[in-house]
Amino acid sequence: MGSNTRVAIITPLLAIIVAARTDPIVVQVDNGNGALYEQQSYGQTNQNGFHKFNLHQSNSVLPEIPDNPDESNMFNMDMDMDSSSDPLNEATMEPPSIECGHDVDGTLVENGTITSPGYPDNYPAFLNCRWRIKATPGKKILAAFSEFDITASTDCTSDYIVIITGDLENEGTSTKYCGKSVPAEIESVGEVLEVQFHTNQGDSCRGFSMDYTIVTKIVTCGAKTSDMQFDFTSPLYPEYLANETSQCDLTISHDCENPICQLRIDLLDFRLGPPISGDCNFDQFIVRANEPLPVLCGNNSGQHLYVDVRGRSETNLNLLTMPIFPKPVGVHNETDQSRTIIEWLHEIDPNRGWKIMVTQIPCDCADSSIPDTSAPTGCLQYHTGIAGKISSFNFHGTIRNYEPCWNGTEEDCGESIYTGHLNNLDYSVCIESEPGYCGIAYEQMDPSSFQLTGLEEENVPSPWNGETMCYEDYVYIPRGQNLYDTTEQYTVERYCGQVLGNRLSGPVLSYAKPFLVRTKTNGDELHGGVAMNNRGYDLKYTQIPCSVDRANAAAFA
Repeated sequence: MGSNTRVAIITPLLAIIVAARTDPIVVQVDNGNGALYEQQSYGQTNQNGFHKFNLHQSNSVLPEIPDNPDESNMFNMDMDMDSSSDPLNEATMEPPSIECGHDVDGTLVENGTITSPGYPDNYPAFLNCRWRIKATPGKKILAAFSEFDITASTDCTSDYIVIITGDLENEGTSTKYCGKSVPAEIESVGEVLEVQFHTNQGDSCRGFSMDYTIVTKIVTCGAKTSDMQFDFTSPLYPEYLANETSQCDLTISHDCENPICQLRIDLLDFRLGPPISGDCNFDQFIVRANEPLPVLCGNNSGQHLYVDVRGRSETNLNLLTMPIFPKPVGVHNETDQSRTIIEWLHEIDPNRGWKIMVTQIPCDCADSSIPDTSAPTGCLQYHTGIAGKISSFNFHGTIRNYEPCWNGTEEDCGESIYTGHLNNLDYSVCIESEPGYCGIAYEQMDPSSFQLTGLEEENVPSPWNGETMCYEDYVYIPRGQNLYDTTEQYTVERYCGQVLGNRLSGPVLSYAKPFLVRTKTNGDELHGGVAMNNRGYDLKYTQIPCSVDRANAAAFA
């Protein structure tokens, strides 16, 4: 057979091979004399990536062509073709490389919105997204969907959202959602809320838009909580407290595995009925803990307390309130001066209520992610910072004075008067000494912000010092001195009267550590309901650097 005949025989063979495969590849044909012919065919590849077939020479025997090419190897070639393969079903679809989901740092943001990829257009297929919102320790996350449109399926096995509200072993939940029904508002159990979004390759919808807000946990009367930080509010706060006799109790459970040593109680908004002659005979705030604590009433917004709860399994906060009754007050009659109009008016502001933030402080600081530190032993209040303010309880408490009102024409009818400090107090306010500061200066906030007994008949305010003069109501400042007493020859500890000062009116310096102010009041106030000379104190403090000598310390007062 000539070469042309051989090529003619191979050509139908190549056609058979082409029929067996749908995608052609390049084939090199060798005629034995070094000449190469490229054809479209299938077969075994050589090292160059081409399929190579040797053409037979004269008198050579061509292999028999089998009836079924799949049952033998054509031309003795190892073709490695699996007759049972199904390229269409075995094809894989790689999911799109779409990045979605992120972590939200609740210390940097307080609210935001999470949306599905592509929103408001339809979301892509093959998504596995995760958003994790972490609030500041002691807070929680509230979330609500403004739009929800996820492909519906039986048991939400296709596209779905999973909301995890917290640790599943600690009352947290994991719930799957799909369809068009908007889920109810979501509230995290702890400070973490996780959102997972999964989609498959089927039809898609618009997706979702979820708004979230980070808030402090809120409890009210009758609750029992073990949260590390929360707000305790009066019923229906910020609305007025109901004008009736009521008792509001809160139980705080302490973790036995990570023992709690102290509570910090911040009176963010605290408005109860005032003291009567210094005593809280009606409204009362009581903390039942390891040691006797002051019973508080009146206006104490902005104050705080540290409570020792070491060894306790729980601590109780109790608030007792009584009804406030109006009194008859004569009002000026402009049409008939011979007749007096009687109106029933409240001396005590009925706008009562409270918002108290409670923080549990573990004995071991490593057990808490809340930055609050414990107070030194013996400190009812503990302040930090180079400068700040301290004040006595109920310093800003007032009532309307309707005692002089006969016909409403009196100048002082209904004027605001202070209800004064509380009786039977003995506690210390401590101030953390900042690094590099060796002294501290205390000064009145204004001319009327120091009133602790000692009012003379001629009503001339002057400092009262020492044990012989200050034995009823006073503040104690360790080794307090006058600004100009650079040698500390005239230090005294007790201060009372109608103006602060050591012999001379003005700031009081102290270089004794720890920095503290002790408040001592007795159990007798002469003026019922009205603080004629015992309002208390409102002081500002400034720490003095160690690098400043005492002669120049006045610059910091």
